[in-house]
Amino acid sequence: MKRNCIKGFTLLELVVVVAIIGILGAIAYPNYQKSVLKSYRNEAQGSLVKLQLYMDYEFTKNRSYPVAAGTVTDVSSTTCADCNISFERYSFAIHRPSKATGGEIFYIVATPTSIQADDECGTLTYNAGGLGTATGGDHCW
Repeated sequence: MKRNCIKGFTLLELVVVVAIIGILGAIAYPNYQKSVLKSYRNEAQGSLVKLQLYMDYEFTKNRSYPVAAGTVTDVSSTTCADCNISFERYSFAIHRPSKATGGEIFYIVATPTSIQADDECGTLTYNAGGLGTATGGDHCW
């Protein structure tokens, strides 16, 4: 006598597989979000370096910085057209103290916008001496 076997999955097996996929997704998604924030932070750090090079280039070319001492200048796409900076997740500003010493001739600040607000590093700062800091700590650089 020949037995007919029906091959397939039981409901319990399907529930177990869905539960495992859900657990893996719950672990992977926050790590993915952290890596996305970190990649945009790295892009902002690169933009800070580009702006520092722009400031040094202008000083070499004109014997003066394009930002007056004692002022804060918001950076736009026209400030440094060749810098190729994205303003989607950070806004940038160049600060020139009225009395500067050492590496504090100017410093450039990248402030996260609402999209990047969850980044643990917060505001990024880069000075003329090449020193980068972050409100979230030194591990951010």
